[in-house]
Amino acid sequence: MGACCSGYRDVEYVELSTQTLRGGLAGRPLETVDIKTQLVTLLEGTELRWSVIVKTWTIDRFFRDRPVEIIRVTAP
Repeated sequence: MGACCSGYRDVEYVELSTQTLRGGLAGRPLETVDIKTQLVTLLEGTELRWSVIVKTWTIDRFFRDRPVEIIRVTAP
C-alpha cells in the first residue's frame, strides 16, 4: 500500500444507507428512493462481511432523527 492509503487500516466499518435522496431543493418535493435491493445484490457477490441494521440519521435541512435502514460493511 502506498503512503496515500496507510490510514485506511484503521477503518472498522462503513455504513451505506439503503435509501438515497432526490429533490428537496428549488421547490421540488423531497423523495427517498430505496436502493437496498441493488446494494444487497452487489454485496452478495463479494466476500465482504456485512449486515443490515436500523439507525437514526439527521441530514440538515431535510430531516432529523429519522430511522434509516443501513448496510454496515465490516473491514476485513
